Amino acid sequence: KNNDGEQELTDYKYFCFDGEPRFIQIHKGRFADHIKNTYDIDWNFIDVKNGCRNDKNLDFPKPKQHEEMLELARKLSQGMAHVRVDFYVSNEKIFFGEITFHQGGGALRVEPYEYDLKWGEYLKLPEVK
Repeated sequence: KNNDGEQELTDYKYFCFDGEPRFIQIHKGRFADHIKNTYDIDWNFIDVKNGCRNDKNLDFPKPKQHEEMLELARKLSQGMAHVRVDFYVSNEKIFFGEITFHQGGGALRVEPYEYDLKWGEYLKLPEVK
């Protein structure tokens, strides 16, 4: 069970660039009415769609474990140009989900497009000689 006592766990996905989390996606209703809301690291809602609908009227509360998950995401993403670090929270404990290099296989549309560009600017690749 999640912190709200619901059966479905909330999926917290921290998008990190060179060891620094930049934004978080929260997944709910994955098996029914899938919603994916996005927040900056200060927990401000970002009105962006990435693979499925968002719902600005559905405010996901910032978990008590947010700061700890930020720190864990920083440590796990050190030395990598970009990764997504996933966590779950159950009975007040943080559980590691996965690290992935390509959200949605790199094929998910980001709308509005300006966020695709903005998030792409976070990616700093080494110069090829």
